[in-house]
Amino acid sequence: MHVEQTFMIEVFCGCAILCATAKQHGLAGSIAVDKERKKGARSSVFQLDLRNSEDRLLLEHWMDSPLLLWMHFAPVCGTASRAREIRVHWSDPRPLRSNEFPHGLPSLSGNDKQRVLIANDLFEYTCKLFKKAVQAGILATVENPKNSYFWVTDWFLHLMKTCRLFVADFHVCMLGGARNKWTRIVANFQEIQQLSIECDKSHDHESWRFAQDSDGKRVWATSLESAYPRKMCIALVQSVLQVAHSFGLILQPQSMRDIHKSMLKAQAAQVSSGLQPRRKVPPLVPESMKP
Repeated sequence: MHVEQTFMIEVFCGCAILCATAKQHGLAGSIAVDKERKKGARSSVFQLDLRNSEDRLLLEHWMDSPLLLWMHFAPVCGTASRAREIRVHWSDPRPLRSNEFPHGLPSLSGNDKQRVLIANDLFEYTCKLFKKAVQAGILATVENPKNSYFWVTDWFLHLMKTCRLFVADFHVCMLGGARNKWTRIVANFQEIQQLSIECDKSHDHESWRFAQDSDGKRVWATSLESAYPRKMCIALVQSVLQVAHSFGLILQPQSMRDIHKSMLKAQAAQVSSGLQPRRKVPPLVPESMKP
């Protein structure tokens, strides 16, 4: 089977840069999904509200396609960000979660409580779909900041116990980002570990406080980091295509050249900074699920 016959689904796609990159590298029928289509989206976006049962059924129907190669999830992390704990001014966003209460502080009320409940519903559904993808033999990746409370919710911890997972922690500035943001991608394939690159301090970083968005509005710099840099998307897509090639899928010659070039660059960055690839997440697979 040629890779052009397969496709990926990007869930919570934002600007859909990853989906657009996947299309450019051969996954022509790829689908981007989000509740709203953002201004400047790089691909067509199927607007699905994944708190709606009918929209969930449609997405799960797409997952039944034998041509689906890969699913990527990026659940919104605003309520789960530890950046809220860094308070310099009274108007800074307040913490909504803690290590003791990763599902939400018991003191929450009003709009804050509602936001956390919505996020929790989508966190839980993300983990359900990830597990469904793994069981169906689909490649799966999920992204959030490295220190996000998402990683310590009951739903993700349960996912760790039932699936063999691998992790890549990296500074986005090494993959085209403007700031030294630690990002984590967890996957069900070990090739993802090639993205584990720490900042080599060979470049400057933009400030983390306030910045201007594309409309000239003053916003928190963290909001500008939600869109994936193109270089990061290329690296992620190429890792997936590398796995696809090992499955026997025939890649475009250009994709193979890009994979080789990307891996050499990643290896060189790790060597120059004295780093080694991160170790995989321990395979916490119950005995009953082992072959």
